[in-house]
Amino acid sequence: MGEEKKKPFYEKAWFWIMAVIILATIGNEFSNGSKDSANKRNDITIESSSNKDKSKEEIKKEEAKKEELKKEETKKEEAKKEELKKEELKKEEAKKEEAKKEELKKEEAKKEEVKKEEAKKEEPKKTSRITAGTYKVGTDIPAGEYLVLATRSMCYIEAAKDSTGNLESIIFNDNLMKGNSYVTLNNGEYFKLQGGEMYPVAEAKSIIPASGLYTDGMYKVGIDIPAGEYKVVLDSAMGYVEVSANSTHKLEAIITNDNLTADSYITVSQGQYLKISGVKIQK
Repeated sequence: MGEEKKKPFYEKAWFWIMAVIILATIGNEFSNGSKDSANKRNDITIESSSNKDKSKEEIKKEEAKKEELKKEETKKEEAKKEELKKEELKKEEAKKEEAKKEELKKEEAKKEEVKKEEAKKEEPKKTSRITAGTYKVGTDIPAGEYLVLATRSMCYIEAAKDSTGNLESIIFNDNLMKGNSYVTLNNGEYFKLQGGEMYPVAEAKSIIPASGLYTDGMYKVGIDIPAGEYKVVLDSAMGYVEVSANSTHKLEAIITNDNLTADSYITVSQGQYLKISGVKIQK
């Protein structure tokens, strides 16, 4: 019998049995590994999805927080604006109140001024009234022009150079019959007043007759009587008319004079002095 040839190992039965077992084992391992891998992937996916969901929630929460913060900031801004508006309104109201107070003060001041003015009007005027007596001009009374008013049926006025009482010292003298006269006095002269009173012309009351009828007295043309021509009506047995340039009562001051026994006419100019006695003039 010849020698039997050996078969290669891959042709032997045990080889293929072992191969099948190994392949089955590998297949099993592969299947399990795939499952594990799939499970891992699934886990990762789930985790990733969960993380994404968590991130979205966090983002939403963050957004919500930001929105709330914005709302809070907006509210604060609105509150600030409201406060500012209130402050502005308060300032405006304060300004208005101040303005009202200022106006009231002004009104009160005006009222006070009016009251003072009224009080001044109601107060009797303080005048430098000079009564009967003898006065040294420049010492007892100021030099200047005065209006003399008779307070009795006879008023006597006299100006003298000195106090000797001599006739030659007399500068002028006059008797007023219930009338008035103007006098101009100079420093150093002596003035005697009896039966009357006198005032500086700036403080004297008006002697313009309300009726427009001028009787005994001395009138300043342009102040007491208008300049112009007048009819002189005799009011007694004899009347007297005199026009002077001033009130010094000196002879050289006389422009014209006349003793009347009948009605007459006289023309006077601005600044002159008209003296009448025993006659009347109707304006």
